[in-house]
Amino acid sequence: MEQEADSVEVEELTLPEYDNGTKSYLMKYRDYFLMVDFPPNLKSIPSFEVREDDIWIVTFPKAGTTWLQEIVYLVMNNADTGKALQIIYIYRNPKDTVVSYHSFFVKFLSTTKFTGNFEDFCRLFTEGKVLFGPWWKHVTEAWARRHGDNFLLLCYEDLQVDLNKNVRVVAEFLGKSLTDDQVSLIVKHCSFDSMKNNNSVNYEWYKDQGVARKEISFLRNELVPHSAFSDVVY
Repeated sequence: MEQEADSVEVEELTLPEYDNGTKSYLMKYRDYFLMVDFPPNLKSIPSFEVREDDIWIVTFPKAGTTWLQEIVYLVMNNADTGKALQIIYIYRNPKDTVVSYHSFFVKFLSTTKFTGNFEDFCRLFTEGKVLFGPWWKHVTEAWARRHGDNFLLLCYEDLQVDLNKNVRVVAEFLGKSLTDDQVSLIVKHCSFDSMKNNNSVNYEWYKDQGVARKEISFLRNELVPHSAFSDVVY
């Protein structure tokens, strides 16, 4: 496995040059785009030890990672899960994902030196040329595994509509029996307002990004003009 990883070609992708002359650099590894400083980590992936009782939470960036981590932690706290690797994947509407990802990308990933506007980022996103992209390959690979016994596929928007129901879905998947009071407590703790005010999970950017309600207005103001373009792609 390690020899196989070493033999894989890594293609560096130079993203478009913008008016101020700065560039953003990514590298391509097995169809996905990663940061250029990631290659030293690639050799360790084949030898990474997966424990049989692991629970993996897998997402594309800005699709509900922290939200789902908190739900799973609360469901599994002090639980005896038995021995079976379990994977939970959550996906999100790509239009909402690209808005939240752009805001996160330009404000918190300064090493990318991305200086384009939202339209530039949206175009790169739809072309799959963003960090951990392409989005559609990421999601369709998860979709293909949705019927697996150890695989649970969740939708971000479903959690928004009925968090209570989806907490129960997660608990059932993990083999954990919860009382109505326990479910209600988790739902309250994982509400948008609670997450935004929880310093252990908000990472200081929840107040104006990610799970912030004003993202909805940002979606309307920024993405609607490009909806025709994104609708053609998706």
